[in-house]
Amino acid sequence: MPERGWVALTVRERVGLRVKELARTHGLTVSDYLERLVTTRPEARSSMGEGWATCSLCGVRLKERNVSEHMAKVHPRPVDSQPPRP
Repeated sequence: MPERGWVALTVRERVGLRVKELARTHGLTVSDYLERLVTTRPEARSSMGEGWATCSLCGVRLKERNVSEHMAKVHPRPVDSQPPRP
């Protein structure tokens, strides 16, 4: 990524100027600074470090926070067929 002219092509001007400013404060080129941002926090790109789970009944992969909702909607427990009480 070139140091000059990339701002107009890729991001808004204010954001580009801020990125350049931050890169200079750290003593890096814009390319190196952006590369460090991407590689130092890989969990930010993969759903904030959230884990994945596999449904034991159907084998679908889903986020751990969605397991209970999946079980309730896709695999509801059968309603016991008891006669109504008099």
